Amino acid sequence: MVAQGVTVEIVLPPSASGANLTTSAGKMVFDQEEKKLLWMAGNLRREDVLTLRGPVYLQPGSAVPS
Repeated sequence: MVAQGVTVEIVLPPSASGANLTTSAGKMVFDQEEKKLLWMAGNLRREDVLTLRGPVYLQPGSAVPS
């Protein structure tokens, strides 16, 4: 075991309205109020390759963040 209890937090722009993401390991939660994605990947070994994929949705009419 190389890392235990790995968690990744991604802060989204205020115009984010949702996300439809899939992970290769662990669990992902979208906090609508705080506009954050929290990915609890868990325990990792050196050979593990993790992915988090999918679209993030913006509120209608909002500009795409740079």
